[in-house]
Amino acid sequence: MPKIYFVALSLSTRTKSLSYGDVDIMVFDEVFEGIGNKSYLKDEVTLFFDLYETINRLRIDGRPEVRCYFLSNKTTFTNPYFSYFNIQPFEGRFKTFNNGLIVVENYKNEEFAKKKRESRFGQLISETRYGKYAIENEVWLDDNAFLEKKPPKSKPIVQIRYKEQYISVWNGLNGLIYCDNCKSGAMKFSIKYECKDDEYALVIGKYPLKQMKELFEAGKLRFDNNITKSIVFTLLQTAGQS
Repeated sequence: MPKIYFVALSLSTRTKSLSYGDVDIMVFDEVFEGIGNKSYLKDEVTLFFDLYETINRLRIDGRPEVRCYFLSNKTTFTNPYFSYFNIQPFEGRFKTFNNGLIVVENYKNEEFAKKKRESRFGQLISETRYGKYAIENEVWLDDNAFLEKKPPKSKPIVQIRYKEQYISVWNGLNGLIYCDNCKSGAMKFSIKYECKDDEYALVIGKYPLKQMKELFEAGKLRFDNNITKSIVFTLLQTAGQS
């Protein structure tokens, strides 16, 4: 019997007829975008859920459910998985989310960093941005560009529901438009195949995505954090397509 199965997430829909009854652990390697840029799959989180469900099934014989380990270099907190579960950047080594069902490790190895700094290559890169990433394990891709809290008297324009998240768009009355991860009670939109009765469908090239894209290109969009920024970037690239 096989001891290890290798499956590419992009091809995982081909595995639905297979049995993984003896599998208790999943390891998803290089899950997050790398320095060379990883193109996330369309609806990648849903694809992962489908694969997990194929492997886990309903275990009613007393066995624990399959445990999954996500492995990645510390390139970014801004990714579809953290956005889906609203996992925000944090200090310290461990933090739990979703009632303890998710554990995120923010790993640093001081002994490794010390030895790396002492190497010839480490000396070469130690004062560079890459050195902060490769030696000190600081986040590579995230930055604070366009992060700004909305002013107190901002007025809500629209509310967008996307992948279980809510993004509200606000007029800051200062020439800037602000996006944050909350409900506002403004006109409601959602991607068209998930719309509820009180929501309008998002369509590329039409309100409000057209205006948001123009504002972004003009440098007038602001975000309360990198998670919101990531969700809006994804919306501007993919929402309205089916």
